[in-house]
Amino acid sequence: MMSSPTLPFRVLRPGHHPDAPAGVINVRTHDRGIGLSELAASIEAHGLLQPLLVVAAPGKRTTKTLFYVADGNRRLAALASLVEGGRLDQDHAVKVIQTVGESAREFGLAANFHQVPMHVADRYAAFAALRDAGQSTAEIALRFGLTEASVRRVLALGSVAPVLLDAWRAGEFGEGKGAQELIAAFTVAPVADQERVYKALKKRGQVFLWEVRRELGTDGASRRWLTLVGREAYVAAGGVIHEDLFGDGDGVSDMPLLKRLAGEKVAAECAKLTAAGWGWAATSDELPPGATYTWRHIPEGERQPTEAQAARIEELNALLNVESRDNDEETISAAEAEMAEIEATLAIPHTDADRARSGCIVGVDYSGQIVLREYVVRPDDAPTSPQAEAHASAPKPEPERGDISGTAMHVLTTALTAAVAEALPANPKAGLAALLAGALCRPGYSEPVRVRLEGVTGPAAGLKAKEGYAAVMQRLVDMSVDELLLVACEVAALGLDLRSDKGNAPPAARPAYRALAGAMDPGALAERIGERWDAAAFFGSVPKAVTLAAIEEALGPEEARWAKSLGKADLVARAVASVVPTGWLPREIRWPGYAGPGVEPSAAEIVALRPAA
Repeated sequence: MMSSPTLPFRVLRPGHHPDAPAGVINVRTHDRGIGLSELAASIEAHGLLQPLLVVAAPGKRTTKTLFYVADGNRRLAALASLVEGGRLDQDHAVKVIQTVGESAREFGLAANFHQVPMHVADRYAAFAALRDAGQSTAEIALRFGLTEASVRRVLALGSVAPVLLDAWRAGEFGEGKGAQELIAAFTVAPVADQERVYKALKKRGQVFLWEVRRELGTDGASRRWLTLVGREAYVAAGGVIHEDLFGDGDGVSDMPLLKRLAGEKVAAECAKLTAAGWGWAATSDELPPGATYTWRHIPEGERQPTEAQAARIEELNALLNVESRDNDEETISAAEAEMAEIEATLAIPHTDADRARSGCIVGVDYSGQIVLREYVVRPDDAPTSPQAEAHASAPKPEPERGDISGTAMHVLTTALTAAVAEALPANPKAGLAALLAGALCRPGYSEPVRVRLEGVTGPAAGLKAKEGYAAVMQRLVDMSVDELLLVACEVAALGLDLRSDKGNAPPAARPAYRALAGAMDPGALAERIGERWDAAAFFGSVPKAVTLAAIEEALGPEEARWAKSLGKADLVARAVASVVPTGWLPREIRWPGYAGPGVEPSAAEIVALRPAA
């Protein structure tokens, strides 16, 4: 093989040119055009670091000898873009290695076959080293053809704690997008905090993305606390907000400070309410379980409508019937407005006395706003007059339950089982881990994946292929590792059983399910659960109190108060039409990292930090 130091750009042609001589071929046929602008910027800044492998041939349309590239066609295309842009000229000297046509294909294949791509962690660490050596973000962006925003993200990934980079290189976090997303979650915190959280999570087991975000104060609850407190107030109190370059989950430097400020904010709201004349104010965690929806609520009084109003109400109800809405939106809106106006004239507002003998339950919704449930009467504050005692001793209808039936729970968690089974292939490693955990852990009814192994001391296996062992083994041996991982996911899915009835805890309350769901792709899981759970069937089967609670979580107390007057069919239709689009899910099937309506900051933590009276 003969070599020539340089050739002018004007005599070079790509290996896939139709005039290329026999034996010259561009072995790369896929992704030839990817990243050319970045490659061109690098060549302009650093020069051509790797020569082109070329074969000489007489030109068919010229008397000059031309040189066809057997290896380095992406580099040639990047050079061509620089020439076309006027940043290089046609006589620019290009480093080459010359060979003959008979060897060109082999050499081109060897050059690509033996390339080992740099691990992405090494790539990002090298960029960080450039910054540490004095290059600015703008300079790095210019020399590598990147945007400054991209460079900031690359530098953040390359500047994480060395122990994280080592774990990334060792494959502890898997490969590809999932591993990079996990590393990105650490970048919002100082290196010392990154090391602390990583070591603590690793000591407890596998490092999950949702746990990292929780520990570093970038999960949904922390964002809600920060919204509640206010960014300026948090910073003024001495806190530091670390920018999230990869999303909207900015980190906070001092979680105890943020929790204390949140507690003070809730305490101030409670004090404000009692000063305004309410008998009491408290958070839901300061009250008995279920108090929010089971303690009596003082309703507004209501006047009897006149004959004319009663007739018009009947007409409007017929017009607004959800089963026969053939009118246009403008007509419907006008009818709703008129109905609300009539109801307002009939309402007898609450009095100061009502406020004094009742209280407010104070909460924080998923968006970080304080919400109130007003005019709630504590059981101890109920009137004890002779009439009230007589009323209490009289037979009462069975109160409507505030929970769901065993049948509804079974249907709901059956849908969850199907959704998790369908989402497992989005993260084959999680599927394989689920399968092995189900095979090796101590048997138990609450385990999410159950695998029975056929062995000397084990019972007959519950999962058997139609083929014999030899045939199945041979079929699996012929598969790639990636194909085997997908088969493992399918087997794990066959072993899934998350169904729950009234007598046992729902999946969301089980640590085993939380560990499984926390390891899965959250996007795939959310999408599948959203597709699988039947909202109409759920709201149609649960008590009215459950549906009203869902409406309040998703849309606020005002919407829930309005919906309370609806009949069963209208209430179900309203919930399906308005609650489901918000991303709300029943608590029984939520997963770690769920950030939809109904997720609240830990009221117990806020209450514990409230100043003593």
